Amino acid sequence: MLVAENTARDAEQAYLEGLQAQYERNGYRFVIHPRRPELPEFFASYEPDAIATNGSQNIAIEVKSHITPSAQQSIQKIRKLFEGRADWAFKVAYVGKTNGEAQSLPSLDPRAISEGMNSVEQLVEIGHLPMAFVAAWSLLEAALNSVGSDGHRHPRTPGTVVQTLAMNGFISDDVEKSLRSLIALRNRVVHGDLTAAPSPDDVRLVLDVVGTISQQSPSVSAS
Repeated sequence: MLVAENTARDAEQAYLEGLQAQYERNGYRFVIHPRRPELPEFFASYEPDAIATNGSQNIAIEVKSHITPSAQQSIQKIRKLFEGRADWAFKVAYVGKTNGEAQSLPSLDPRAISEGMNSVEQLVEIGHLPMAFVAAWSLLEAALNSVGSDGHRHPRTPGTVVQTLAMNGFISDDVEKSLRSLIALRNRVVHGDLTAAPSPDDVRLVLDVVGTISQQSPSVSAS
């Protein structure tokens, strides 16, 4: 158990150092494990794993090795500290631990995501619903990668995609529940269940979220 805990801490530290390099390249001051005097009073007893500031934007960053019910509950409590704060944002980053998660993925331009959405709509129109459904889930992960400021560009499970979107405030609780209700169907399609039959509404539910998320991409906001 101690070895596992040390490995997780080492992975989180390495991840934070990678984030530090990324943020500093973008002009941020990045502090790993900031001391209490460096934190605003409204943080109360909360101590983030890192903070990134650039004069106009302040970000508190929490790093987790994996998602657990207790971690989820803790994140939701922390997020309440930042509600209504225009001067601070709260971000959660997850450290990938599997071989699959070691693979790096590119961050797609929002225009590429938009083109992908059009292609999915065309698949729906001609009745290729299983293919459209899987493609929509792929676009959902791409949309998350396009808005994520945590530097995470590795493959994630559908549940982790939905959880990350929810924990970072990109989707509401109701949308999170709706997406989660489709994960089992998505997995059946991906793993060869030819009886799985997603509906056009299922596909468009995912696409609606993709559209909402991609509009929050930094490149869209800057345009």
